[in-house]
Amino acid sequence: GFIGSPKAQGLHPHPRPPGAPNFLSPKFGVSTPQSGHQTPQNEQTMVEVAGPLALAIRDRDVAALRCLQPELHRIGGSNVQRDIVPLTITHWEKSL
Repeated sequence: GFIGSPKAQGLHPHPRPPGAPNFLSPKFGVSTPQSGHQTPQNEQTMVEVAGPLALAIRDRDVAALRCLQPELHRIGGSNVQRDIVPLTITHWEKSL
């Protein structure tokens, strides 16, 4: 399925409640390929696409979002879900 929103991933700019997950932590297998938590392909997708996507959204980094657009199919989900990224870019650019 589609990798959830930054808030769900514990990357929302507001403080997380205690115990809320941070999917970019070793606990979830992102930083150690031999962790056994994910398949190698899922691990690679988390490191190369989902993690940078969450960080780009957290940091409001339009350039990084643009660079990730061609790889969004790798995180799954529908076209509508993946359209969130270009819509976010458009919204942020209009609000500058």
